[in-house]
Amino acid sequence: MKIHKLWAENVRGISKRITMELEPSGLNLVFAPNEMGKTTMAEVLNFLFKWKSSSQAEEIQELKPYGKDVGPLMGAVIEVDGQTYKIEKQWLREKKTEVELLSPEVKKLSGLSADKVIHEIFTQYLDKTIWKMIQVAQANFTDLLVEEYEEKQRDMLRYYLSRAVTDDVDANDESLAEKAEEEFLDWWQPSKKKLTAAKGTSGGLIDEKTKTLTALRASVAGLEANIADAASVKAEMIVNRESREVLQKRKQAQDANKELGAAKRELKARTDAQAAIDQHLSAFPAIKDFSQELFDAINDDR
Repeated sequence: MKIHKLWAENVRGISKRITMELEPSGLNLVFAPNEMGKTTMAEVLNFLFKWKSSSQAEEIQELKPYGKDVGPLMGAVIEVDGQTYKIEKQWLREKKTEVELLSPEVKKLSGLSADKVIHEIFTQYLDKTIWKMIQVAQANFTDLLVEEYEEKQRDMLRYYLSRAVTDDVDANDESLAEKAEEEFLDWWQPSKKKLTAAKGTSGGLIDEKTKTLTALRASVAGLEANIADAASVKAEMIVNRESREVLQKRKQAQDANKELGAAKRELKARTDAQAAIDQHLSAFPAIKDFSQELFDAINDDR
């Protein structure tokens, strides 16, 4: 998708219409004092794609300028798959949704038909995850490091942004930072003096943040390696502990088996002895009448 133009009117601090003409390819740097609408202009496409003109959501209510009962209006001219569209929406008062196909043919749509075209553009030609990542403000760039995004998605974002500012297929983070620095130094010279990165320009800040992010990734990679090593050691300890437990139980089983064998042998000896006694008594019945008193008497006579 290529962006040709953005505009907003009666949105937050913007009362009169502000229009931004953009180069559809390459890098566009936007400079203005604080509270002049830079963030609002950066959010135009997100509101056009996400919110229907009939919405009464809190996010839409917050678009209305303080103390004014007006309908916030946003619009854009974009190019998608060789077709150029003009999209405009107004919320709250005088609600409207309009889509105009400017080329290769001219066609105007409004209402539900326009909403359908906008939805198709957003769902068929844009990666929703990458689009969400692009919306992250500079001050919150660490949000890109959360688990919601995979490393391959961050790599894809870096690739798209780098390729957006240069035709070099080997473009990377440094290419993007260098291009931003170059454009910044070329266009923003309010003091009529040559600016340098050493004076703390935005390009230098981007480069610094890029290096910081690279260092953080290296640190994360190191921590992940340490965690993997710790997990491996823990697994080995568990195996060793289980092995000791198995050996202990095996030794206990062996000891129990020995005790069982001894008990069986003793039981057999007693059983055999009882059988011998029973057999002897059967052979000599008189023995049964031989009492202890008689045995004692015989011993006394001796």
